[in-house]
Amino acid sequence: MWCVDATGTAPVFDCVPGLSCASDGGGSDEFTTVAAALSAARSVGGPSDAHHVCIETAGTHTENIVVDNSDGALGSSVDLYFNGEGNDYCPGGAGDAAVMFIGAPNQEPLNSYGVGSMAGDFAACASSSDALFSVQDASLRLDGARLSNFDGHLVNAVAGSESPSVQILGSRAERFTGAMVVGDAGVSLDNSEISGFTPPFGTPLIPGDASATQFANLTYSALFGNVVLGAPLIKIPRGGRLGQLTVAANIVVDYPNLLPRCFTELEAV
Repeated sequence: MWCVDATGTAPVFDCVPGLSCASDGGGSDEFTTVAAALSAARSVGGPSDAHHVCIETAGTHTENIVVDNSDGALGSSVDLYFNGEGNDYCPGGAGDAAVMFIGAPNQEPLNSYGVGSMAGDFAACASSSDALFSVQDASLRLDGARLSNFDGHLVNAVAGSESPSVQILGSRAERFTGAMVVGDAGVSLDNSEISGFTPPFGTPLIPGDASATQFANLTYSALFGNVVLGAPLIKIPRGGRLGQLTVAANIVVDYPNLLPRCFTELEAV
């Protein structure tokens, strides 16, 4: 486990039970940035290794994070854990995305990335980005997040050699001036709330088309108070699955349907 604390005051790192902080080989087992921790991680292990990054910065951790595994040096997976009560995150500066994940191209299965327990009220941050997260040639799992007031998309799925997938689990995101996911991606939403999103004109809250690379599984979740212009709220590809999904108090303007016509072909459970 790679341990990050920008202030140097964390008493203990316990993101992953049973794992202690790894050394960079020079005696340091604590890093002030995620970038420094990932640089150390690149120097050890092999293509099948899984890396865990534990972020214990007291107060707000401010950093643009880039997890670039296009050369495969970071192994098969990287998980970022934000630990500690009230631990918030802010972007370090403007850009395409505050947290970028780039996988090795033409991999089967895709590189796997996870973000656990991130909390952030981005109205208090000095900088923003076009998207909070971007993912390319990889799968992204967002788990236990509490996010609000972001000026942009939640996730931007970037075209690469493979279409990425996005899982949002046990999370709440509210008041974003963008879509939940934008781009060509398979989407899973489970036990989560998405509210107060206002995507740009012509952009659905959740994307989809008829391509074989996309899927949508939306279960045990709620979509409410979102405003979409010139697009459906959910543009789900055929074969999508809805299960115990609450859709309430959303507004769709300049589009004939709240949901696409292929909605009747979804598996509703």
